[in-house]
Amino acid sequence: WLSWTYTELGRLEDGRLLGLKAHEISKELEADKYLYFKSLGGIGYNAWVSGQRDVAFDTGNQLLSYGRKHSNIRSSVMGYFIKGCSNFMNAELGPAIECFEEAVRIAADPYYGQFPGLMLGMGYVLNGDIKGAEGILQHVLDFSRQYGTETIGTVAPVFLGLCAIANGN
Repeated sequence: WLSWTYTELGRLEDGRLLGLKAHEISKELEADKYLYFKSLGGIGYNAWVSGQRDVAFDTGNQLLSYGRKHSNIRSSVMGYFIKGCSNFMNAELGPAIECFEEAVRIAADPYYGQFPGLMLGMGYVLNGDIKGAEGILQHVLDFSRQYGTETIGTVAPVFLGLCAIANGN
């Protein structure tokens, strides 16, 4: 988690190094599947925030491969999320939306579905699918309010506002 936290705090190099260190430790603790994919996800998230598209894309693929090999849905969700974010960086909205849709579709853990759900809603807005955006963004906002995940839900009202403008309100 430290790699994610440091990345969120803008301490990108520290976040990257902590992700790499945790990932190395995870290789020695093969039974700890969570540490493996969560540290790899932190590396991918840091790469996205840092603007390292190729690293994010490759990390997303690694997470997907790990998820398939170990039947780990969370790893797969995170893989689609990170890969979608890397597509977003190049304004490749179609592939990004496909990744976010798949992540939301397969997310068995409702919390894990919120990150790609937010990005999916943003992608829909940018792609002109206002109706699709409204539904997923409202879901993210409702989840945020109900379960206290404000870090995810904070951005949703901004894009819901854009939807309202697009609808003439």
